[in-house]
Amino acid sequence: MSLETLVRKIEELRRRKNAVILAHNYQRAEVQEVADFVGDSLELARRAAETDADVIVFCGVDFMAETAAVQVCDGAGTVVAADSRVVQGIGGAMSGLAETSPIPEVIAKLKAKDCLVLDEMHAMIDQAAGLKFAFEKYNHVGVTVCSLDDAERCREVEAAAGKGKTAILFGVHITGMSEGDAERFMELVDITTACASKHMRRLAGRALAQVGVAVPIFAMTETGKELLLNRIKYLKRQVLIKTAELPELPEDRQPRPLL
Repeated sequence: MSLETLVRKIEELRRRKNAVILAHNYQRAEVQEVADFVGDSLELARRAAETDADVIVFCGVDFMAETAAVQVCDGAGTVVAADSRVVQGIGGAMSGLAETSPIPEVIAKLKAKDCLVLDEMHAMIDQAAGLKFAFEKYNHVGVTVCSLDDAERCREVEAAAGKGKTAILFGVHITGMSEGDAERFMELVDITTACASKHMRRLAGRALAQVGVAVPIFAMTETGKELLLNRIKYLKRQVLIKTAELPELPEDRQPRPLL
């Protein structure tokens, strides 16, 4: 059957069944072309909730069910979450935790959302252990890391996990990191914020992309760059994208003091 014939049959069925077709933005081009809406998982979930169609055809990709994030949650410690709304909620509620104590109500709510809690008894924070825990269920895992030790241990876990397991490292809360640690850290992470780090700003000339200028986010790998560009697609505000020598850091926009 030719592609043209197949498209006609799909369109006929769509009209007859009052269907809406939702395609993930990592789907093949020919699938996206027949879709009513194209987006990431969160955007498609919103579209599905808003539609009045009788049938929803969801064109996902294999790794959508294999992806999770390892984060630090107040009241639970290191947590593995696969629901994007939970991931955003954890990050929005509180960040920069050095330690926390277990709160049974928080842990119960996380588990009700199918999250994995690394240490329910003590709410331990250990991102490398969290990554190893996540790899038992998921193949592609994003991890927040705030120190060189975290980043190195996570890459060791990834290497030991073998083929098909991928860790994407997000550098966070790195203000005060030493120059030597910052240099090695930027070699290991995919994306990092500059926070108020003077060394991150000085070393950011090796970044592939930059988002923001006051507290910039730098993509250090092609994977990181792709993630940043994908996120930009869904911003509702106007966006300026230009080529430039990085970093671009207007003096009057930087936090003070830089450490």
